[in-house]
Amino acid sequence: MGAAAPHADARHAKALQHDGALLSGRSVGPHCPLKTSHTRGAAVAWGGARDDAPPTGGRADLGFIYSQTSGNSKPQRHSEIRTDPVKTRLSRLRFSTITAARLHQEAVQNGGFRGRWAMLTTTYAKVGEWNARHISDLLAHVRKWLSRRGHGMGYVWVAELQKRGAMHYHLLIWLPKGLSLPKPDKQGWWPHGMTKIEWARNAVGYMAKYASKGDSSNKFPRGARIHGCGGLTGVQLQEARYWKRPTWVREKTVIGDQVKRHHGGGWLDHDTGEILESPWEVFFRGGGVWIRPKQSSDDAGPVKSPS
Repeated sequence: MGAAAPHADARHAKALQHDGALLSGRSVGPHCPLKTSHTRGAAVAWGGARDDAPPTGGRADLGFIYSQTSGNSKPQRHSEIRTDPVKTRLSRLRFSTITAARLHQEAVQNGGFRGRWAMLTTTYAKVGEWNARHISDLLAHVRKWLSRRGHGMGYVWVAELQKRGAMHYHLLIWLPKGLSLPKPDKQGWWPHGMTKIEWARNAVGYMAKYASKGDSSNKFPRGARIHGCGGLTGVQLQEARYWKRPTWVREKTVIGDQVKRHHGGGWLDHDTGEILESPWEVFFRGGGVWIRPKQSSDDAGPVKSPS
């Protein structure tokens, strides 16, 4: 199997073993495969009150796996592909945050909710003071503040590294009409530095601006979450889950299908009891994580889950 991979590559390999391939890099539009029995009740609670065969290489085919192929420049059916965990992570950040913002915006427009998007930026006074709990604690405070006023919370956030090496966060939070978010640093919700609040007319454009800034030179702290979202319900939540599936899983499913990662590998369809097996296999070589199509990929498909 080659040389042992470093810890970060081992974590990356574990994710690949579950997914086979990560999220797709295709553009997202309003037309997605819907399961019609799941499309009713699309209102959101927070707004007012509350290829079967494996790809052969390249970014578009592999989705969010950035890679290089071994052998000649034209990948063949059994090409071996080395993944890049850093670029993969940053691509996932960009795709996920922009998709979440789009879905939130659709929920607001389709639900007829009145309000506006608050753009909250948080910074650290000192480099090195970051802790994984800080963003979670802040979100908990804002959620509690909204709950006391009878509202749920719809939000998207993304992390960014400043030139001096300090983490900071950009958050997009929906506020119903009549509400203005207090500054978290003044409330004691963000005692780590300063905060700034502005208003966004274009939620997707705002998140795209910051989600597109990251590059492979970014060295986020170990264990740091670099993006997140919450508050989606109904059809928007179903679609968000759909886009988080690996490309090969999406090609076998539609929005509304109840599929989850299976503990024995692949993905389990809870409605049919079938296991969707990944057309990819993962291996280590030269200190890196590689993937290649399984030899039996032509026959890859659903099998019955053991009872």
